[in-house]
Amino acid sequence: MEGYQALRKSAAALVALVGLLLIGAGTASAQAVICVGQQVPEVDLDLDGVLDHLDNCPSLANTGQLDLDGDGRGDACDDSDLDGIKDLLDNCPLVPNGPQLDRDGDQLGDACDDSDGDGVLDLTDNCPLVGNINQLDLDGDRLGDACDDSDGDGILDKLDMCPYQADPEQLDFDADGIGDACDDSDNDGVLDAFDSCPHVADFARLDLDNDGVGDACDDDVDDDGVLNDVDLCPCISDPTQADHDFDGLGDICDADMDGDGIDNDDEIALGIRPDDADCDDDGILDGDDGIIDLDGDGLLNAIDPDSDDDGLLDGTEVGTTLDMLTPDTNIDLGHFIPDADPSTTTDPHDPDFDGGGLMDGAEDINRNGRLDHGETSPNNNDDDRYLLDNDNDGLTDATENHFGTNPYDADTDDDAILDGMEPNWNLDTDGDGNINALDPDCDNDGVNDGQEVSDGTDPLNPDTDRDGVIDGQEQDLNTDPLNPDTDDDGFNDGQELAEDTDPNDPESYGFAEDSLGDRDPTLPSDREKVSLEQDAGGCQQSPASRGGNNPALPMLLFVVMLMLIAWRERTSS
Repeated sequence: MEGYQALRKSAAALVALVGLLLIGAGTASAQAVICVGQQVPEVDLDLDGVLDHLDNCPSLANTGQLDLDGDGRGDACDDSDLDGIKDLLDNCPLVPNGPQLDRDGDQLGDACDDSDGDGVLDLTDNCPLVGNINQLDLDGDRLGDACDDSDGDGILDKLDMCPYQADPEQLDFDADGIGDACDDSDNDGVLDAFDSCPHVADFARLDLDNDGVGDACDDDVDDDGVLNDVDLCPCISDPTQADHDFDGLGDICDADMDGDGIDNDDEIALGIRPDDADCDDDGILDGDDGIIDLDGDGLLNAIDPDSDDDGLLDGTEVGTTLDMLTPDTNIDLGHFIPDADPSTTTDPHDPDFDGGGLMDGAEDINRNGRLDHGETSPNNNDDDRYLLDNDNDGLTDATENHFGTNPYDADTDDDAILDGMEPNWNLDTDGDGNINALDPDCDNDGVNDGQEVSDGTDPLNPDTDRDGVIDGQEQDLNTDPLNPDTDDDGFNDGQELAEDTDPNDPESYGFAEDSLGDRDPTLPSDREKVSLEQDAGGCQQSPASRGGNNPALPMLLFVVMLMLIAWRERTSS
């Protein structure tokens, strides 16, 4: 309102001045001359308190007589920067600022203001309110980094360790000033944010347990709950950490879990337990025993406690004592006798170590490995002649007397095998209380030992072909005890007997089963097997006897013939 009143006064003064000029217009021009000593009229047309002849803006109130550019023309009526705005009203009177921009509202226009004090005027400053001396603008959006958040993660680019990759957590594991989201700390070509091992170079990119942590930096690679540095099988899940042979390598990843010198796969293929280092419990590791059948008794040395069949147990022959045994040797089975004199040894693969003509076991009558009273030495061939063998069965009379065989009967058990030639003659294979030399059927399979030797079956194994049917039963069934699949139909004899089919007939097995386990009556092999279901009471008719005629077969053949005749008539017409 005060400005408005001042404007009215100035307008009134201007009107008065014009009137005076008009009044004096008709007088002589000499009247306008003010002579020396004549008083100047006191006129203040703009009523700003400054007489016009002294006023640098006589027509516009300019009380303070401000003249910013010092050109003698007051700011109230001057436009020093020629931007169309009088200096008095111009927020940048000396710098053109037509739009009068003033972003910080401090009454000083952007064209002449440096709001952030960075030395760059607001009008050209890409961050006018935030210091950005070097005017960095990495994304080129004309908004300086100091006040820009290019990735929208809430952190200004100037402070953002990853200005173009959203990274609100600002993680920087290697403290290199570059955030993990845009850094490759381990220099393996994968950004930390996507690297399963961001701080360990891992070019293979393996993650065995698929837990999102690469194997190169995973402290439990197989995810079995056991840390790698104490895991016996760090690359194979093995929570039990079983180590049968205590070699520091878990059983699940140990190629020879029992440490007997034979690989697991080979032992399985040979029928030897891979988790028992001494399968025959003779005090010698299976690998040291060997995987040949030296004495031809059908047992590999590794499962034969008397590999050379000389009557002296293998462990005793090599000088094994109780303190030398592995935990896998079961001494309760009687396959091991500790050597009472380990300073003298014999060869478990040579039945007559001294070459004197008597087997080692015949010389060491009590089989304890020590030369006792009444015995001869298996290490001295000169003394072999002093021992009698009246029946010439390979066992000295003293030995036979010790073990209970008849020194005057070469075949005490009458199985057609000489006492000294019986496989493992001094052992009780079937556990019936009789040593093999006194047992005509050592494996209790129903077949005399001599007959087994003649037939080629194993007198120490009741199921020579391992088909689930003992040798004696195979004789009764007329199946082959040396062939696990007598009829070569793809199913072993034991399986066929379990399914009640004929192991001698390849057509009697092979019936299919549907998803419900029902036999398929359409297969020839089921003709004797499938019961005919009745629809009323759920009763079943007994199947036709094995080898009998199928009453449905003639009818089926008749129907087929009728179909062939009809087909021929249609094709001929």
